[in-house]
Amino acid sequence: MEVKKNYEALRQREEEERMSVQSLPPRGGEEAQTVSKWEKESHETTRELLKVKDRLIEIERNVSS
Repeated sequence: MEVKKNYEALRQREEEERMSVQSLPPRGGEEAQTVSKWEKESHETTRELLKVKDRLIEIERNVSS
């Protein structure tokens, strides 16, 4: 159950981050590099979230069988 709570928290955080990126105004120069770095980190976080989701599905299948 704790894994599911962690998954839900990560999913909500990812959604909140996606919404905040969409609300950012276009930027140039050094700030664009910061946003780009943030986007890279966000993609990495999303990738990790998907791994957690896949693992959760695998665990749930094993429990149900």
